[in-house]
Amino acid sequence: MIEIVDKTLDSEFGLEFHDVFESMDPNALGSASIGQVHQAVLKSPFSNYYGGGNVVAVKVMHPGAENRFHHDFQVFRWLCKVALAGWEPILDEFYRQIMTEFDYRREADSLAKVRRYMSESPYSRRIRVPEPLTALCTKELLMMEMLKGKKLSDAIEDELTSALGDRDHASALIKRKRLGKSKIPRHATLLVV
Repeated sequence: MIEIVDKTLDSEFGLEFHDVFESMDPNALGSASIGQVHQAVLKSPFSNYYGGGNVVAVKVMHPGAENRFHHDFQVFRWLCKVALAGWEPILDEFYRQIMTEFDYRREADSLAKVRRYMSESPYSRRIRVPEPLTALCTKELLMMEMLKGKKLSDAIEDELTSALGDRDHASALIKRKRLGKSKIPRHATLLVV
């Protein structure tokens, strides 16, 4: 991933990886179909651009992710055209919405807006939204404040364990739910809050 970050920084800003970062963990914190996130340490000039400090989360788009999605969606569109006539307007809108995911500058803008709105919310002390480092965000690269805390999935499992009194049962229930084999009772959704 360092090579991708280096190439992006060079093409967008004329900077090299080591101009911006002291280090980057080669092991991803998380990965999905579009990209993956790494923890990195900014050099001091860049950490001064925003209030998040020098440790950042760097979201890097997988090379070719947009082209792969476009191709896969065209196949999906063809199958729907055969099997579900009349769905083209819905598919067109779905395609437009999904394609916005392939520009991390939009995600940075959204983070900044949500962060601003949450600061005015009565929940501002309970919910934290990472601050994007917009000066270094590109279509393929999103840099944001690194927030430490419990993953949402772990928090849900902890709450469910507390309600059921048994971690093994809670883990099994969550696993079955993920696989679509079990329905969590309606009252259990209160645990997610």
